[in-house]
Amino acid sequence: MTLALVWIALALAALGHGFLWTGIVNRLHGTGWRRWLVTLLTKLLVAAFLALPAVIAWRLWSRTAAAFDPFSAGDWSAAYLRVCLIIGAGSLAVKPWIESLRYDQSVLKQWTVDRRDVAKALGRKPLHGRMAKLIGNLPGNEVLTLSVDRKRLAIPRLPAELEGLSIAHISDLHMTGAIGRDYFDYLVRQVNDLRPDAIAITGDIIERDVCRPWLEASLGQLCAPLGVYFVLGNHDAFIDANQTRATLIEAGLCCLSGRWLRADWNGAAVTLGGNELPWMRPAASLAEL
Repeated sequence: MTLALVWIALALAALGHGFLWTGIVNRLHGTGWRRWLVTLLTKLLVAAFLALPAVIAWRLWSRTAAAFDPFSAGDWSAAYLRVCLIIGAGSLAVKPWIESLRYDQSVLKQWTVDRRDVAKALGRKPLHGRMAKLIGNLPGNEVLTLSVDRKRLAIPRLPAELEGLSIAHISDLHMTGAIGRDYFDYLVRQVNDLRPDAIAITGDIIERDVCRPWLEASLGQLCAPLGVYFVLGNHDAFIDANQTRATLIEAGLCCLSGRWLRADWNGAAVTLGGNELPWMRPAASLAEL
């Protein structure tokens, strides 16, 4: 293998290394395990993610350029690099194909994206805490960028009463205090300005009790003539999920946690269902209809 090919392979392996450990952390956070355990394992995984390249680079340091072929060294580092190379190259080859299958082009007729700078709109960066400010100010960080995606769908056999219906979808707000409440107030104003017929909030709303008063003050201000509905996610289990549900219900939102609900939308019968598995049970039962 020529030196140029070695460096290309190393670049692909680095990409695969990132995909591998990001995937592991995401799967970890998709479990219903206790927060302290998830946090501890996340820190260990991040440490491993940072340490492995350093250890492998140190092992390769003494090799001459002529013999520089880290993929055939015959030790664990070479085996790991080969695995990462396969993941990196395979991801580049397969991901575009997977993305092309994600959306049915016969249904998705239009998709526009409007990106808004929250810090510019507020006149400040609503970041709190040393770590949030450090990471939030890194070049390319988009934590304070609000993306408004508008999708127009052509749904087969859609009742005439529901033609032109608009639904706003909000997810993964992760209220921890690192981003101030004014960010979420701004988000709510932007959603209300869209004048949606219905709003769906799909989990991972709040992670710390200190942010609980924010729920009514921000999400409680959402407006939609056909209702504002929500389910919770695994991060919502970090604190008392039942209390979170109660707070949101008191704020005027409709809870779909593990249940089905019949509704009348513009004269058309609609069935709404919410599922929080595998983190929170029970699952919605059609027998309840």
